[in-house]
Amino acid sequence: MDAVGYDMLNQQFISALESLAFATPSDEQEMAAAVLRLIQHKPEAIHVIDNDYKEAAIMEHWTNSTCKKECTSV
Repeated sequence: MDAVGYDMLNQQFISALESLAFATPSDEQEMAAAVLRLIQHKPEAIHVIDNDYKEAAIMEHWTNSTCKKECTSV
């Protein structure tokens, strides 16, 4: 992955974490909140977080956002 792609992944990851961290309490919400706190206190920690976890968090955020839009419009 090139530097621009890596930066975009991290930006989307942080955005997803911010959304997931304030979602309905669940295991995923607690994990997102803990990871977000870690990154806020030690920004360099983002570089040791596995890309698979980053992608999974982004997909979870997108799924939740899409469901909210579709579920409320029915």
